[in-house]
Amino acid sequence: GEMASDARLTPFLLGIGIRTFSLDARGIPLLQRRIQGLRMTDAEAQAGAMLGMNRIRDIEALLGKE
Repeated sequence: GEMASDARLTPFLLGIGIRTFSLDARGIPLLQRRIQGLRMTDAEAQAGAMLGMNRIRDIEALLGKE
């Protein structure tokens, strides 16, 4: 749903090990392109950084970097 359709969260979701996404069929091609453009090491590093943060504003600042 909502998390899978938010492009900023794709690296985080992959980085924490999620491999199955549920979203509207219209969003599938976009998600596929996003995933193809990612390196798993980068996704895992971003997820680790986000999990170590304790303030929402820090996470929002990290996600703002697209």
